Amino acid sequence: MQSLKAKGVGESLCKKLYMECKDRFENSLERLQWVEGILIHFGDHGWAGQEYKELQNKVSEETKWTVIFSSRKHRLERRV
Repeated sequence: MQSLKAKGVGESLCKKLYMECKDRFENSLERLQWVEGILIHFGDHGWAGQEYKELQNKVSEETKWTVIFSSRKHRLERRV
């Protein structure tokens, strides 16, 4: 995303391209990293929050509380 932005590609197009990648990730860890990328590349807490919720609904309770909750707490709730 950074290289696209550096080349002058607009934020809305970058978000659209990033969103199109969402369904290409097959496992929860890859999807979690994709969600974290929303915060890293776009700083969009609302969008990331929605994606965290969607991901939480798709994984087991154990995964939800050990991995996803930790990531969400660290990345989304800790606003710099």
